[in-house]
Amino acid sequence: MRSATRVASAYMSKEAASGLFGFTKATQRDGESAIKKVKKQAEKISTQLEKRHPEAGVYFTLRCNKAGCVPSKVLAKTCIFNKPQTRILKGPMGFKPSTAKASQKAISDILLFAGEVGHGLYHRKNDILPFLTAYARRKRCPYAKLIVETYPHIQGEL
Repeated sequence: MRSATRVASAYMSKEAASGLFGFTKATQRDGESAIKKVKKQAEKISTQLEKRHPEAGVYFTLRCNKAGCVPSKVLAKTCIFNKPQTRILKGPMGFKPSTAKASQKAISDILLFAGEVGHGLYHRKNDILPFLTAYARRKRCPYAKLIVETYPHIQGEL
Protein backbone atom coordinates (compact mmCIF):
# COMPACT_ATOMS: atom_id res chain seq x y z
CA MET A 1 0.00 0.00 0.00
CA ARG A 2 2.81 2.39 0.84
CA SER A 3 4.58 1.81 -2.48
CA ALA A 4 1.42 2.72 -4.38
CA THR A 5 1.20 5.94 -2.38
CA ARG A 6 4.84 6.78 -3.14
CA VAL A 7 4.31 6.14 -6.85
CA ALA A 8 1.19 8.31 -6.87
CA SER A 9 2.91 11.16 -5.01
CA ALA A 10 5.94 10.95 -7.32
CA TYR A 11 3.65 11.16 -10.34
CA MET A 12 1.77 14.10 -8.82
CA SER A 13 4.97 16.00 -8.07
CA LYS A 14 6.29 15.38 -11.58
CA GLU A 15 3.15 16.92 -13.09
CA ALA A 16 2.94 19.88 -10.70
CA ALA A 17 1.90 23.09 -12.35
CA SER A 18 4.83 25.32 -11.41
CA GLY A 19 5.16 27.17 -14.70
CA LEU A 20 3.59 30.31 -16.05
CA PHE A 21 -0.23 30.66 -15.77
CA GLY A 22 -0.47 27.36 -13.85
CA PHE A 23 0.94 25.16 -16.63
CA THR A 24 3.86 22.79 -16.31
CA LYS A 25 7.40 23.96 -16.94
CA ALA A 26 7.67 21.68 -19.99
CA THR A 27 4.57 23.23 -21.54
CA GLN A 28 5.87 26.71 -20.80
CA ARG A 29 9.27 25.89 -22.27
CA ASP A 30 7.75 24.43 -25.45
CA GLY A 31 5.40 27.39 -25.90
CA GLU A 32 8.05 30.02 -25.32
CA SER A 33 10.52 28.33 -27.66
CA ALA A 34 7.85 28.26 -30.38
CA ILE A 35 7.20 31.97 -29.84
CA LYS A 36 10.94 32.68 -30.11
CA LYS A 37 11.15 30.69 -33.37
CA VAL A 38 8.34 32.72 -34.92
CA LYS A 39 9.86 36.00 -33.69
CA LYS A 40 13.27 35.09 -35.13
CA GLN A 41 11.74 34.15 -38.50
CA ALA A 42 9.73 37.39 -38.56
CA GLU A 43 12.91 39.38 -37.95
CA LYS A 44 14.65 37.51 -40.76
CA ILE A 45 11.78 38.08 -43.22
CA SER A 46 11.39 41.76 -42.37
CA THR A 47 15.15 42.41 -42.58
CA GLN A 48 15.33 40.87 -46.04
CA LEU A 49 12.25 42.77 -47.17
CA GLU A 50 13.42 46.13 -45.86
CA LYS A 51 16.67 45.90 -47.81
CA ARG A 52 14.69 46.25 -51.02
CA HIS A 53 11.59 48.10 -49.78
CA PRO A 54 12.34 50.41 -46.83
CA GLU A 55 8.70 51.56 -46.72
CA ALA A 56 7.44 48.05 -45.92
CA GLY A 57 7.27 48.82 -42.19
CA VAL A 58 4.74 51.56 -42.84
CA TYR A 59 2.76 49.23 -45.11
CA PHE A 60 2.55 46.62 -42.34
CA THR A 61 1.61 49.22 -39.74
CA LEU A 62 -1.20 50.62 -41.88
CA ARG A 63 -2.43 47.14 -42.75
CA CYS A 64 -2.55 45.95 -39.15
CA ASN A 65 -4.32 49.14 -38.05
CA LYS A 66 -6.91 49.07 -40.85
CA ALA A 67 -7.51 45.34 -41.24
CA GLY A 68 -6.44 43.97 -37.85
CA CYS A 69 -4.06 41.56 -39.57
CA VAL A 70 -1.97 39.67 -36.99
CA PRO A 71 0.84 38.70 -39.41
CA SER A 72 1.16 42.37 -40.39
CA LYS A 73 1.39 43.30 -36.72
CA VAL A 74 4.12 40.71 -36.18
CA LEU A 75 6.12 41.95 -39.16
CA ALA A 76 5.55 45.63 -38.31
CA LYS A 77 6.89 44.99 -34.82
CA THR A 78 10.15 43.60 -36.23
CA CYS A 79 10.67 46.28 -38.90
CA ILE A 80 13.47 48.73 -38.27
CA PHE A 81 12.77 51.41 -40.86
CA ASN A 82 9.64 53.49 -40.83
CA LYS A 83 10.36 55.39 -44.00
CA PRO A 84 7.21 57.09 -45.24
CA GLN A 85 6.02 55.82 -48.56
CA THR A 86 6.00 57.92 -51.68
CA ARG A 87 2.31 58.24 -52.49
CA ILE A 88 1.22 57.20 -55.92
CA LEU A 89 -2.25 57.16 -57.33
CA LYS A 90 -2.23 53.52 -58.39
CA GLY A 91 -1.31 50.69 -56.11
CA PRO A 92 -2.65 49.02 -52.98
CA MET A 93 -3.07 51.50 -50.12
CA GLY A 94 -1.07 54.09 -52.06
CA PHE A 95 2.16 52.04 -52.17
CA LYS A 96 4.17 50.91 -55.15
CA PRO A 97 2.84 47.60 -56.50
CA SER A 98 6.25 45.94 -56.02
CA THR A 99 6.27 46.93 -52.32
CA ALA A 100 2.73 45.67 -51.78
CA LYS A 101 3.47 42.39 -53.58
CA ALA A 102 6.66 41.77 -51.59
CA SER A 103 4.88 42.65 -48.34
CA GLN A 104 2.01 40.28 -49.09
CA LYS A 105 4.54 37.53 -49.81
CA ALA A 106 6.19 38.23 -46.45
CA ILE A 107 2.79 37.93 -44.75
CA SER A 108 2.14 34.56 -46.39
CA ASP A 109 5.67 33.38 -45.51
CA ILE A 110 5.25 34.17 -41.81
CA LEU A 111 1.81 32.53 -41.82
CA LEU A 112 3.26 29.35 -43.33
CA PHE A 113 6.13 29.30 -40.87
CA ALA A 114 3.83 29.81 -37.87
CA GLY A 115 1.64 27.00 -39.20
CA GLU A 116 4.65 24.68 -39.42
CA VAL A 117 5.64 25.55 -35.85
CA GLY A 118 2.07 24.97 -34.64
CA HIS A 119 1.90 21.67 -36.51
CA GLY A 120 5.12 20.51 -34.88
CA LEU A 121 3.78 21.47 -31.44
CA TYR A 122 0.53 19.67 -32.10
CA HIS A 123 2.27 16.40 -32.87
CA ARG A 124 4.62 16.62 -29.88
CA LYS A 125 2.19 17.87 -27.25
CA ASN A 126 -1.51 18.23 -27.67
CA ASP A 127 -2.00 20.39 -24.56
CA ILE A 128 0.06 23.40 -25.69
CA LEU A 129 -2.89 25.32 -27.18
CA PRO A 130 -4.36 26.45 -23.82
CA PHE A 131 -0.95 27.80 -22.79
CA LEU A 132 -0.51 29.72 -26.06
CA THR A 133 -4.04 31.12 -25.80
CA ALA A 134 -3.45 32.31 -22.23
CA TYR A 135 -0.05 33.73 -23.18
CA ALA A 136 -1.48 35.63 -26.14
CA ARG A 137 -4.34 37.02 -24.07
CA ARG A 138 -2.44 37.96 -20.90
CA LYS A 139 0.84 39.14 -22.40
CA ARG A 140 -0.77 40.54 -25.56
CA CYS A 141 1.85 38.76 -27.61
CA PRO A 142 1.17 38.88 -31.37
CA TYR A 143 3.58 35.97 -31.96
CA ALA A 144 1.58 33.65 -29.69
CA LYS A 145 -1.65 34.87 -31.27
CA LEU A 146 -0.27 34.07 -34.72
CA ILE A 147 0.63 30.52 -33.65
CA VAL A 148 -2.85 30.06 -32.15
CA GLU A 149 -4.48 31.26 -35.39
CA THR A 150 -2.46 28.82 -37.49
CA TYR A 151 -2.57 25.93 -35.00
CA PRO A 152 -4.13 22.78 -36.54
CA HIS A 153 -7.70 22.20 -35.41
CA ILE A 154 -9.34 18.84 -35.86
CA GLN A 155 -12.93 18.94 -37.10
CA GLY A 156 -14.11 16.24 -34.70
CA GLU A 157 -12.84 18.15 -31.66
CA LEU A 158 -14.86 21.29 -32.32
